[in-house]
Amino acid sequence: MNDAPHASRPPASRFTLLLVAVAIAAAAAGIALSRWLSAPPPLPDNMYSTVFPQGRETEAMRLIDHDGQPFTRERLRGKWTLMFFGFTHCPDVCPTALKLMQKIRKERPQDMPLQVVFVSVDPRRDPPARLRDYVRYFDPEFIGVTGKMEDLITFTHSMGVLFAYRDTGAGDGSYSVDHTAQIMLFDPDGLWRAVFSPPHEAARITQTLKEIRAYVGE
Repeated sequence: MNDAPHASRPPASRFTLLLVAVAIAAAAAGIALSRWLSAPPPLPDNMYSTVFPQGRETEAMRLIDHDGQPFTRERLRGKWTLMFFGFTHCPDVCPTALKLMQKIRKERPQDMPLQVVFVSVDPRRDPPARLRDYVRYFDPEFIGVTGKMEDLITFTHSMGVLFAYRDTGAGDGSYSVDHTAQIMLFDPDGLWRAVFSPPHEAARITQTLKEIRAYVGE
């Protein structure tokens, strides 16, 4: 009879549990490694904007463009979008912002599709035809957008965009509109990605667009 000692083994049930535990640990480690390898690069320090790393949804867009066609979130897909809110009677802030975005479009990387959308929060005085003439004065590719007041309020409030009507005091019923001066950035999935607050500088915004694009991987 062979009296050589035998290596002890755990009971079959314990051995099976051990194998399962090892497999689970290996799978978890693999998932963690995969996420680490596929994670986007960290956001650069001191970016010239407020960036939402995961992107944000906004309330539904139920607006119309300067050709009288529906303007919904689908119109943002497949390209980057700079969006500014104002009105065509604006004496300085809006024209300045549109000229700046015109410059950004020229200076951006040519393989980065970028559209500019000007949203009028003064629909009574800014019907589509007026919007079309206004935005095309700055760039024939710009898109003018407006809508019913209730739809404008729903959309702007979801982004923290504020506007208010103010009597000019001329006694003739004329009014001006106080409004947010930030430029909003949407990514090609239609998600709200960043806010550029004034004072605006074209070169710095253009550089930040490149950095955000690299981060998102679009």
